[in-house]
Amino acid sequence: MNRKLFPVLLATSMMMLGCASARMYPVRGPLASESPHAVYPAKITGLLYSGDLKITVANGEVCRGHWTLVKGGNSADAAPADATPSSATEDNSVAEGMPAAWDTVYGQGYYLAHVLGQRLYAHAMVTGNHGTILNVEFYRLNNATNVPSDFHGVAKDNRGDIFKLAF
Repeated sequence: MNRKLFPVLLATSMMMLGCASARMYPVRGPLASESPHAVYPAKITGLLYSGDLKITVANGEVCRGHWTLVKGGNSADAAPADATPSSATEDNSVAEGMPAAWDTVYGQGYYLAHVLGQRLYAHAMVTGNHGTILNVEFYRLNNATNVPSDFHGVAKDNRGDIFKLAF
């Protein structure tokens, strides 16, 4: 095996087979106006096309859900035809206003210019044990090296908050 290729394959395998830690930072909404800003930990696990997501939010509420790749990715890395993401996944970005959340966090036009069409683009609906519902999306840059800065994400809750998801 090519020695230069091995570290890339190892990093990809660890990310896809293991878990990733992330943090959610409020950027707009009621939580963003609080001082100091809260930071919420997230744990993402999974294998290739789907996995689980756990986020602990205000007052220790635990939110859990399942992430799947968004249909319509543009490469061989996208889920195979027989992989069936949750029925909410296909059009969930538009239905839930997630393109606007991407633009709020990263700048006007970001969703169209950088997110739409990514090969590794995932969505999750995460529900908490005290009524919080979060729509979460994240993606890995095409041709990325699997370092944390190669992953970007956003979340939007049912209480009017928009978050940046940092890996």
